[in-house]
Amino acid sequence: MKKDKSYSEMMKACAMAGNQLKKSFVADIYIEMLLLEIQLNKEKEILINAINEALDVKDEQMFMELTSRYNQLMKRYGS
Repeated sequence: MKKDKSYSEMMKACAMAGNQLKKSFVADIYIEMLLLEIQLNKEKEILINAINEALDVKDEQMFMELTSRYNQLMKRYGS
């Protein structure tokens, strides 16, 4: 004989599945935010090093271009 789940058991199972989906969604968002933060920090580091190099060699044109790119990066990420 086949035993079916009661209505309350089915509702609990659905609620638990919904909670798992929410947790998974939040985890995915957190991972994406973390990766974006890592990318931003790496891009900033590269630009800052290049800006410092342009200052060291007194290359005004390169300095202006790099600082413009740095400012665009900060605007893009809201920093």
